[in-house]
Amino acid sequence: MNLKVLICVTSICASATLADYGVEDAMAEMMQSMIDKSLQSFAKQFELCYMGMKSGLIPNNAVSASTYYNDWHAPHQSRLDNRISHISGGSWASKQNSIGTWIEIDFFTVKKVAGVITQGRPQKANQWVTKYKVACSTDRTTYQMVREGNSDKIYTGNFDFDTKVYNRFPTVLSCRYIRIYPHGWHNHISMRLEFVHGHCFNIKPF
Repeated sequence: MNLKVLICVTSICASATLADYGVEDAMAEMMQSMIDKSLQSFAKQFELCYMGMKSGLIPNNAVSASTYYNDWHAPHQSRLDNRISHISGGSWASKQNSIGTWIEIDFFTVKKVAGVITQGRPQKANQWVTKYKVACSTDRTTYQMVREGNSDKIYTGNFDFDTKVYNRFPTVLSCRYIRIYPHGWHNHISMRLEFVHGHCFNIKPF
């Protein structure tokens, strides 16, 4: 096999294969297995940074949206890693596709938020959000868009229905309410999501 490693010397990195260093295939496979297990363990540890969408700590009535397609695709169906079942369509889906559509989480108190993880609608539905904006509020009256320079920041979203995409905010936000405004989509506005706690701002999950 041709497992690649990254060799770094004084901040200069180069890619090489283990075979270049005389490592046998069995050793390479063992190292790959160790790397895979470490990555899986880290991914599980990073879930400790999740703010409660996936776990259900954030209740259904804390999740709202401007529109939704039907009860199977109601706002609370937007939980990260949700799947299609007899009680769920697997994701939130808007009733129509239009700029200005939003989904919102109420944390009930002001919380520190580092970023957001998104997925599309599961099981090969071929629906996902490709671009979005983020707004934060403490009172549900005044919202501040996350900015980049002199304009609202537009985040790159998903490229398929299931891969998780994490976008960290420029700084830790202090929000009670946080909204996602889709600004581009593939076939239909459909999302699953999770927010990352502010104390994990310097951790890169993927």
